[in-house]
Amino acid sequence: MNSNPKILVFQLKELIYTVIFVILAVLLIILLVRMFSTEEGSSVNAIPTSYENTIEYITK
Repeated sequence: MNSNPKILVFQLKELIYTVIFVILAVLLIILLVRMFSTEEGSSVNAIPTSYENTIEYITK
């Protein structure tokens, strides 16, 4: 009866790389969600994008 259990052994370097990769993936997902989410009353929409709109914005 020869039963050799195969235990998955992580080297410390592989574990560190995996943790860093997971953290970067989560940050990227959060960044993408915040960039492409459409929120009402966003301050980006209040900024004029052309010269004529800037004059109208200032004179209001």
